[in-house]
Amino acid sequence: LSFVRSVQMDEWNEKQLRVMQIGGNQRMNDFWKAHGLQGATTRDKYNSIPAAFYRAVIRAERDGEPVPVWEEFKVSHKPVEPMGSGPRPGESREEKELRLRKEAEERLRAKFG
Repeated sequence: LSFVRSVQMDEWNEKQLRVMQIGGNQRMNDFWKAHGLQGATTRDKYNSIPAAFYRAVIRAERDGEPVPVWEEFKVSHKPVEPMGSGPRPGESREEKELRLRKEAEERLRAKFG
């Protein structure tokens, strides 16, 4: 699930504006390149440990908190489960859909505050 926001048609809160000021396409592209992900699929990029690290860095900068250290972060995090994966053992299709919706909401909250 992905959203595109318009700077003229949508309302932005202060946290969202700050994230856009801190981040940006060039910084993200430089980050992908530094982590060897510039040629990866969008799904692989955004479900990777480096992407989770980037989000944590941006949130920390946005909130004026200490920025995480890559060497520590990468050993304590696991990649996000791809959205196209099947149900977990014992999970019905309905349970999977509810779980994925909840995970998407959590990702949006983490990304946009």
